[in-house]
Order: sequence, then structure tokens, then C-alpha cells
Amino acid sequence: MSVSAGRRLRESLDAALVRESARCGLPLRWDEREQQHVDAAVRAADHVAKLQSLLNAELRGEKRASIAAKLMAEIRLQDQVVADHLARIQIGDLPVAKSP
Repeated sequence: MSVSAGRRLRESLDAALVRESARCGLPLRWDEREQQHVDAAVRAADHVAKLQSLLNAELRGEKRASIAAKLMAEIRLQDQVVADHLARIQIGDLPVAKSP
């Protein structure tokens, strides 16, 4: 069984936190706000993977342009959701993105 996109993202973020913790010599963990953003980004990454699977099936099958376009639009939206949540997580000296 393969590892989900969300799980890969979580493992990557957790590994970055461990590296930063070692770099600064302090035990670091996600605060409540950051954990909510990590969780939301993980869910969105899993949604993207499911939508991509549906899009791939659609393109192999009937190739209905309207369905494919809707799936691609939703994938773009969910990709942006992942990016927005990741921008709110601080790891190391990188500043947290400001709200638009």
C-alpha cells in the first residue's frame, strides 16, 4: 500500500521541524495554530491526490471536457489551499506569511 500525499507532506514537515530543532538546539513542536494548518494542509493534499486520480480516470475514459475542466479547477484550488496553510507555518528563521 502506498503512502498518501497527505502523509508524505506531514512527514516532510515533521522532518523539517526536527532538523530545525537540532539546528537551534531547542526542542520544537507545532503550536496549536500551526498544528491546525498542518492538519488542513494534509487534508487538502489528500484531496488533490483523489481529484487527480478522478481526473486521470476521466481522461482515460469518456474524456468529457466539462468534467475534466471542473476537476482541474478544483485541483488548482486545493493546491492553493495547501500553499496558503503552509505559508502560515513557521519553521526556523523564515517569517510566517502575513494575511492578505
